[in-house]
Amino acid sequence: MRGSTRIQPTPESARSMRPTAYYASRSQLGATLAPKLSRLKDDQNSDIAILALSEGGAVMAIEFARYLSAPIGLLLTADINLPDQDTRLGVINSSGHFTRDVAISKPHMEAFEMEYRNAIARAKSKALSELHRTGHKDRVKPDFFRNKIVILVHDVTQSGTIFQAGLDFLHSVHTDGAILISGVASYDAQ
Repeated sequence: MRGSTRIQPTPESARSMRPTAYYASRSQLGATLAPKLSRLKDDQNSDIAILALSEGGAVMAIEFARYLSAPIGLLLTADINLPDQDTRLGVINSSGHFTRDVAISKPHMEAFEMEYRNAIARAKSKALSELHRTGHKDRVKPDFFRNKIVILVHDVTQSGTIFQAGLDFLHSVHTDGAILISGVASYDAQ
């Protein structure tokens, strides 16, 4: 990408980014991380809601919700790929909103959309149909999170795209802040 600088980890920082603990399950990981949110639990003025961004994230989020006595919602999403299935363009949520992958520049996305317009439209339509077929009829609405501190939870994050999709979903309502939590993140997810 022209004009951008990518910071590469030094051997020392790369070692410090390696996981120091492994967990038997996402539930165990969520239960272990939940006490790190104790400041929110102790603040009587904090109105908190949790938005899980994947099924695995929901398992972790349930532990946070239990610890914080907070309501939880699940935002269903599906990846949208180029026909080669190797290049992820972004994600679409169950409301039909598409979020571009953070690793793809806007000019590159525009070029892909020109070249693969019909294939992308078919992929979005198919993904939306599959999301609706899950039976999640009463999907979570952005208003559920109005005036709350929202904790967005994903289990394995390879880029910031899924979090951007969650923030895009919340864009139409005022929130009192957002906390992003991932059980595992690659260096590229910064």
